[in-house]
Amino acid sequence: MNQLPSGISSSPVPQLDFMSDWSKSFNLVIEAVTAAPIPVACVLGTVMAQLALPKVPGWGLLQTVITFFVLSKLIQISYKSLVPESRQRPELFPVNPEFKMIGAAIVVNIGTMIGMCFFFIPGIWFAMIHALTQEIVVLEGCGVFEAMSKSRQLMAGNIWRIATYCFLLPMAVGLVGLIIMGIGCAIFYFAGGVVMRGEVGHSILINMIIAVFTVFFMALGLTFKPLAVRAYVHLMHASGNRTGIEQQLGNNIGMS
Repeated sequence: MNQLPSGISSSPVPQLDFMSDWSKSFNLVIEAVTAAPIPVACVLGTVMAQLALPKVPGWGLLQTVITFFVLSKLIQISYKSLVPESRQRPELFPVNPEFKMIGAAIVVNIGTMIGMCFFFIPGIWFAMIHALTQEIVVLEGCGVFEAMSKSRQLMAGNIWRIATYCFLLPMAVGLVGLIIMGIGCAIFYFAGGVVMRGEVGHSILINMIIAVFTVFFMALGLTFKPLAVRAYVHLMHASGNRTGIEQQLGNNIGMS
């Protein structure tokens, strides 16, 4: 990894605070959505298509693939918010990392599923130690297996802390959101049923509720992605290193 020079001791993320950090994620998601309107529109289009054409296979897969284009933009924007100097240096970021992200997701998911066959714990452990793989791929531009190796190094001794910050607390927020959304949608369904009667009317109401749930949880899931970026930067500095982009910025200081 890239060692910090003696002149750089402060970290862009000196500590991790879930509620404070999560509250900052909303503006980053809005910025990412604005910066990637075509992928966002395509994702929403596939959500609607699944409802209108439910028997056509492949909508979910298409939605997942397109989502990676949004996620890569969000990861970069989240990093730029932590290292403002990088905003003016787009050439420092890897070009088109989305396909590597997809490859990383496939490899990690396969490893996780295999581990799940052995009483769950190995699968959960495998997923946790590789939790930062996508962030490393997008920000460092390295290959999938190199990114997995770097994730393991950063997560060593930090699994429980990062799992709580990036996964357990977000899951708790998601559960609360699910309960609130469930109550709201139930009220909407019964109220709408008074106006939209019959099988067709109920089918339309159900599809509307599914669409709302899907979009809501996709948006909520996006707000958790900046947390992983913050964790990545934090762990890099905590281990006495700096990110590759920081290193390039440092090496170029004073150069025309």
